[in-house]
Amino acid sequence: MKNNILISYSSKSGATKEAAIEIKNILDKEYSCESNVIDANDFNKKTNIAQYNIIIIGSGIRMGRWYGSGNKLLNFFNKNPNEKKKFAIFICSGRIGKASKDNDKETYNLYYNKYIEQKVSQFPNINPIITKKAFGGIKYKKGELLYNLLDKEEIQKWARNIGNLIK
Repeated sequence: MKNNILISYSSKSGATKEAAIEIKNILDKEYSCESNVIDANDFNKKTNIAQYNIIIIGSGIRMGRWYGSGNKLLNFFNKNPNEKKKFAIFICSGRIGKASKDNDKETYNLYYNKYIEQKVSQFPNINPIITKKAFGGIKYKKGELLYNLLDKEEIQKWARNIGNLIK
Protein backbone atom coordinates (compact mmCIF):
# COMPACT_ATOMS: atom_id res chain seq x y z
CA MET A 1 0.00 0.00 0.00
CA LYS A 2 1.34 3.41 -0.98
CA ASN A 3 1.57 5.93 1.85
CA ASN A 4 -0.46 9.06 1.27
CA ILE A 5 0.93 11.88 3.35
CA LEU A 6 -0.43 15.29 4.26
CA ILE A 7 2.27 17.75 5.27
CA SER A 8 0.70 20.88 6.67
CA TYR A 9 2.84 23.75 7.88
CA SER A 10 2.52 27.15 9.49
CA SER A 11 5.26 29.57 8.49
CA LYS A 12 5.99 33.29 8.56
CA SER A 13 9.60 33.52 7.40
CA GLY A 14 9.47 30.50 5.11
CA ALA A 15 11.58 28.08 7.18
CA THR A 16 8.73 25.70 8.01
CA LYS A 17 7.48 25.78 4.42
CA GLU A 18 10.97 25.04 3.14
CA ALA A 19 11.28 22.13 5.59
CA ALA A 20 7.85 20.77 4.56
CA ILE A 21 8.79 20.82 0.88
CA GLU A 22 12.13 19.11 1.57
CA ILE A 23 10.35 16.39 3.60
CA LYS A 24 7.89 15.86 0.74
CA ASN A 25 10.68 15.59 -1.82
CA ILE A 26 12.54 12.92 0.16
CA LEU A 27 9.41 10.87 0.96
CA ASP A 28 8.08 10.98 -2.60
CA LYS A 29 11.36 10.34 -4.42
CA GLU A 30 13.05 7.89 -2.08
CA TYR A 31 10.09 6.10 -0.49
CA SER A 32 7.49 6.21 -3.29
CA CYS A 33 5.00 8.11 -1.16
CA GLU A 34 2.35 10.51 -2.42
CA SER A 35 2.63 13.68 -0.37
CA ASN A 36 0.73 16.94 -0.47
CA VAL A 37 2.03 20.08 1.18
CA ILE A 38 -0.65 22.47 2.43
CA ASP A 39 -0.26 25.81 4.20
CA ALA A 40 -2.10 25.49 7.53
CA ASN A 41 -3.91 28.74 6.70
CA ASP A 42 -5.54 26.91 3.77
CA PHE A 43 -6.51 23.88 5.86
CA ASN A 44 -10.16 23.77 6.87
CA LYS A 45 -12.90 21.33 7.81
CA LYS A 46 -13.54 20.68 4.12
CA THR A 47 -9.98 19.47 3.54
CA ASN A 48 -10.27 15.81 2.58
CA ILE A 49 -8.10 14.07 5.16
CA ALA A 50 -9.62 10.63 4.54
CA GLN A 51 -7.12 9.97 1.74
CA TYR A 52 -4.09 10.36 4.04
CA ASN A 53 -2.69 7.72 6.37
CA ILE A 54 0.20 9.89 7.61
CA ILE A 55 -0.18 13.48 8.82
CA ILE A 56 2.92 15.63 9.32
CA ILE A 57 2.32 18.91 11.17
CA GLY A 58 4.93 21.66 11.21
CA SER A 59 4.93 25.09 12.78
CA GLY A 60 7.25 28.00 13.20
CA ILE A 61 7.79 29.46 16.64
CA ARG A 62 7.53 33.15 17.39
CA MET A 63 7.88 34.72 20.82
CA GLY A 64 8.00 31.23 22.35
CA ARG A 65 4.70 30.08 20.84
CA TRP A 66 3.42 27.98 17.95
CA TYR A 67 1.87 30.06 15.18
CA GLY A 68 -1.93 30.30 15.36
CA SER A 69 -2.55 28.18 12.27
CA GLY A 70 -0.24 25.47 13.67
CA ASN A 71 -2.36 25.46 16.83
CA LYS A 72 -5.47 25.23 14.65
CA LEU A 73 -4.14 22.01 13.10
CA LEU A 74 -3.35 20.47 16.48
CA ASN A 75 -6.82 21.37 17.75
CA PHE A 76 -8.50 19.96 14.64
CA PHE A 77 -6.75 16.58 14.81
CA ASN A 78 -7.19 16.38 18.58
CA LYS A 79 -10.96 16.95 18.23
CA ASN A 80 -11.22 14.57 15.26
CA PRO A 81 -9.13 11.55 16.29
CA ASN A 82 -8.62 8.76 13.80
CA GLU A 83 -6.97 5.54 14.88
CA LYS A 84 -5.84 4.75 11.34
CA LYS A 85 -3.63 7.81 10.98
CA LYS A 86 -0.05 8.22 12.15
CA PHE A 87 1.44 11.60 12.98
CA ALA A 88 4.82 13.30 12.87
CA ILE A 89 5.42 16.74 14.37
CA PHE A 90 8.15 19.29 13.68
CA ILE A 91 8.91 22.90 14.47
CA CYS A 92 11.33 25.51 13.17
CA SER A 93 12.80 27.90 15.71
CA GLY A 94 15.70 30.32 15.77
CA ARG A 95 16.47 29.40 19.40
CA ILE A 96 16.63 25.71 18.47
CA GLY A 97 18.83 26.48 15.47
CA LYS A 98 21.23 28.59 17.50
CA ALA A 99 21.50 25.91 20.20
CA SER A 100 22.20 23.27 17.53
CA LYS A 101 24.79 25.45 15.80
CA ASP A 102 26.53 26.14 19.14
CA ASN A 103 26.26 22.45 20.13
CA ASP A 104 24.44 23.62 23.28
CA LYS A 105 22.51 20.46 24.14
CA GLU A 106 21.11 21.87 27.38
CA THR A 107 19.46 24.83 25.64
CA TYR A 108 18.34 22.65 22.72
CA ASN A 109 16.69 20.19 25.12
CA LEU A 110 15.06 23.01 27.10
CA TYR A 111 13.36 24.46 24.01
CA TYR A 112 12.65 21.07 22.44
CA ASN A 113 10.81 20.12 25.62
CA LYS A 114 8.90 23.42 25.68
CA TYR A 115 8.02 23.66 21.99
CA ILE A 116 7.44 19.97 21.24
CA GLU A 117 6.96 17.74 24.29
CA GLN A 118 4.92 20.11 26.44
CA LYS A 119 2.91 21.37 23.49
CA VAL A 120 2.05 17.96 22.07
CA SER A 121 1.10 16.63 25.52
CA GLN A 122 -1.84 19.07 25.45
CA PHE A 123 -3.33 17.10 22.53
CA PRO A 124 -3.68 13.48 23.72
CA ASN A 125 -5.84 12.38 20.78
CA ILE A 126 -3.06 13.06 18.28
CA ASN A 127 -1.54 9.60 18.28
CA PRO A 128 0.35 7.63 17.52
CA ILE A 129 3.08 10.17 17.00
CA ILE A 130 5.79 8.22 15.24
CA THR A 131 8.46 10.91 15.47
CA LYS A 132 9.06 14.54 16.47
CA LYS A 133 11.84 16.95 15.51
CA ALA A 134 12.95 20.54 15.97
CA PHE A 135 14.89 22.45 13.32
CA GLY A 136 16.45 25.90 13.18
CA GLY A 137 14.66 28.88 11.74
CA ILE A 138 15.08 31.87 9.47
CA LYS A 139 14.68 35.47 10.60
CA TYR A 140 14.14 38.59 8.55
CA LYS A 141 13.93 42.17 9.79
CA LYS A 142 12.51 44.78 7.43
CA GLY A 143 13.06 42.43 4.52
CA GLU A 144 16.71 41.81 5.36
CA LEU A 145 17.89 38.32 6.26
CA LEU A 146 19.28 38.30 9.80
CA TYR A 147 20.02 34.58 9.95
CA ASN A 148 19.24 31.24 8.36
CA LEU A 149 19.77 28.36 10.79
CA LEU A 150 17.75 25.82 8.82
CA ASP A 151 19.87 22.69 8.40
CA LYS A 152 18.77 21.03 5.16
CA GLU A 153 20.78 17.87 5.90
CA GLU A 154 18.99 17.44 9.25
CA ILE A 155 15.63 17.83 7.53
CA GLN A 156 16.56 15.21 4.93
CA LYS A 157 17.81 12.85 7.64
CA TRP A 158 14.53 13.21 9.56
CA ALA A 159 12.48 12.68 6.39
CA ARG A 160 14.42 9.45 5.77
CA ASN A 161 13.71 8.42 9.35
CA ILE A 162 9.99 8.88 8.66
CA GLY A 163 10.34 6.95 5.41
CA ASN A 164 11.96 4.04 7.24
CA LEU A 165 9.33 4.09 9.99
CA ILE A 166 6.41 3.88 7.54
CA LYS A 167 7.70 1.47 4.90
